[in-house]
Amino acid sequence: MPTVTHLRWLLVAGLLGAGTVGARRDVLFTSAVTYCAPPENVLVQELDIRYYKENASVVFDVTASSLRDDLRVSLSLNLTVYGMQPVSLDLNLCDLASAVCPLPLYNFSGQGTLPIPDSFSSKIPTIGYTVPDLEAYAQLELLRVDTGEVAACVSATLSNGWSMRQPGATWSAVGVVLFSIVTSALWSMSKAKWRGTESGNWADKELWRVVDIVSFVQMIGISALLNLNYPSAYRAFAENFPWVLLLTGPIPSQSAIDHLRQRTGARLGDDALPTDEYVNRRLSPYNQNLALGSVQAVAQNVDLGNNYGYSFTSTNATGLGVLNSALEKRVFINPATVTEADALPGGVPVYVNGAGVATANAFLGVFFEWLVIGAIVLGVCIAYQLWKRTIGARTRLAGKGQISSESLVPRVSNMLHGMFLRLALVLILPVTVFTMYQWTLRDSWLATLLSVICILTTWAGLGWTWFKLSLNSRSLDDTRRLAALRPSFPMIALLTIPIFITSLFVAFASRSGTAQVAGILAIEILSLAQRFSSGGKLGAESAT
Repeated sequence: MPTVTHLRWLLVAGLLGAGTVGARRDVLFTSAVTYCAPPENVLVQELDIRYYKENASVVFDVTASSLRDDLRVSLSLNLTVYGMQPVSLDLNLCDLASAVCPLPLYNFSGQGTLPIPDSFSSKIPTIGYTVPDLEAYAQLELLRVDTGEVAACVSATLSNGWSMRQPGATWSAVGVVLFSIVTSALWSMSKAKWRGTESGNWADKELWRVVDIVSFVQMIGISALLNLNYPSAYRAFAENFPWVLLLTGPIPSQSAIDHLRQRTGARLGDDALPTDEYVNRRLSPYNQNLALGSVQAVAQNVDLGNNYGYSFTSTNATGLGVLNSALEKRVFINPATVTEADALPGGVPVYVNGAGVATANAFLGVFFEWLVIGAIVLGVCIAYQLWKRTIGARTRLAGKGQISSESLVPRVSNMLHGMFLRLALVLILPVTVFTMYQWTLRDSWLATLLSVICILTTWAGLGWTWFKLSLNSRSLDDTRRLAALRPSFPMIALLTIPIFITSLFVAFASRSGTAQVAGILAIEILSLAQRFSSGGKLGAESAT
């Protein structure tokens, strides 16, 4: 397993190397904003909050609209960081600025700077400005002063700009996979004895190293498909490798897939949802206790004093044109309303949406990538048949002088069957997982039909190439066809059966992450035990 070990270090090196950038300012900012309750009294169009460490100040920029007359509110801000609630900030807007008490009936905007006392800023550890994929979110509530009812609720994810999702990690893995593919192909073509290239169960380990490497990277993505409360850092790291699960997306465009689905009975949404907004922020390993309501309040109230600077502007019906012209260059967020029922389910939806693919489009994205690979394989087969006919014609014309050239044909055939078998072993995991998950969606009848064709073709192709390779690997004096399958059957079963069962758990047990983990762990333990118990026998057969 030294190659897999080297791969781990290459991925880590690529990730760390990609993160080496120029000096950044230590800052915390809102990276995603959503409503945590349906907006009935106040519509928030923009919310941008930044905290700068160097001067311990908060810079805010808010644009909103009030839907009720004479709405007087107070502001309540609660910060949650890795399951802790270190800060609770309460402000009465009537004490802050008369321009927003009551809230203007139409649009109003506010910008300003609030200096934060040392009692708060000193509690933010230095690592909070550099740890990737910070697990922090703030909930902002506007409470009616007269009744205490919630007039508006906005939830914002906080970030420091650092993430485990880095192009360097992606390209490092791509480079290792491409290198393994090239070396496997060169090793096949450079063998002096062509018949020995694919003889025995699995021939030379160098030829099959590509399967080990690709499977290792695939399992990172598969682990992220489980319905578990992963830290956001691991989820971001796994998003570096959707390409190895055929989730690259651009072939064809997502809009073309949407159009295809809509014309064949689709009922699910078309757009990939931003995971920063549509993941339930309380569902993380750090916030589970908060979600269960078993954590004691540890928040402290912060007194800002009177040293804040701010500016508010508002407009009525006659002044809307002036305000709109002043804000033409600004980007409005228009947050979505995301309650617990609207949040993305854990597992496959979170991962594929993070990769920029809608949940209902996941299989079709995989299918079109599979179709491109199939077209390449078909082209290679056609080229081989043309070359084979050319060699046969030359042999008939030249007589016995071309026997050596004619003997090259079965050698090349064995080499191609070995390559196709390795390709099939790489493809069956993503194809089986997303095909089975498509069956659980009950969305487009065409997507379901294509999924059946895709999975049957892939598994049939794997079985056929294994069958042909096993027959070609038998000794020349052995005329028993089925007996030639026995030596390699345990190994092919050991590689494919766990993949099939793992796909069943990922697709059909998606509501229970515990069941998924327990099932997959049991399969891995049984596979390992079977490998150890039959390792000597398989090794002896491989040498024959």
